[in-house]
Amino acid sequence: ILILPSIKFVPRFLRNSDESENTVIAVPTERTPAPFISFFREHAEEFPSEWRIWVVDTERKAVNPFLGREEDEEIERNFENPMQARKALSVWMRKAF
Repeated sequence: ILILPSIKFVPRFLRNSDESENTVIAVPTERTPAPFISFFREHAEEFPSEWRIWVVDTERKAVNPFLGREEDEEIERNFENPMQARKALSVWMRKAF
């Protein structure tokens, strides 16, 4: 798991990575969803399919998926609300493209 201080740092990591399998990037929530929407619009196509981005809400002590599908059911069960997070992403996808 790679922990970055913001979703804004992920593109730099993408450019400098070797695209190893099973990479998980954890980023904190932002004040608004705008940085996540921008990231998705600009980088979703180049994001490796086996990678995942998780969003960490430190105040609520919660983690939810943002991009990528978690194959491990034990991890999936520990997300706060993965279905709601995926629905939100689905809405962003329709608006982004």
